[in-house]
Amino acid sequence: MSRQMWGKVIQILALALIVLLFYQNQAPCDLTFVAFGVRASAGVALLIGYLLCLAASGAAAFLSASQGKQNEKRLEKWQNQDAKLLVEVQSDKEKQLEAKIATLEAALKRALKK
Repeated sequence: MSRQMWGKVIQILALALIVLLFYQNQAPCDLTFVAFGVRASAGVALLIGYLLCLAASGAAAFLSASQGKQNEKRLEKWQNQDAKLLVEVQSDKEKQLEAKIATLEAALKRALKK
């Protein structure tokens, strides 16, 4: 199986476990956050924790994908610069050879005139 498929399988198993824990833990408990308090079942606390973790992992995956796209763009830019540099180097070599040919032709003409 591919890596993505394993990730999906693990996500489904985690969700099934959370749902199972949610239904099996209906005992009431007090949930507080800063100054806000509410009385709910322990299953709700588990579900809230799961959703918060899901949101955090989603944000991390989004940031990772964004970074990967930036790296791809940077790599493409570098490859374009390398291609331009190779063309410039080839052009410079051609110019040097043309200059040498012109110098040799001029020297040959002078030698033939003598």
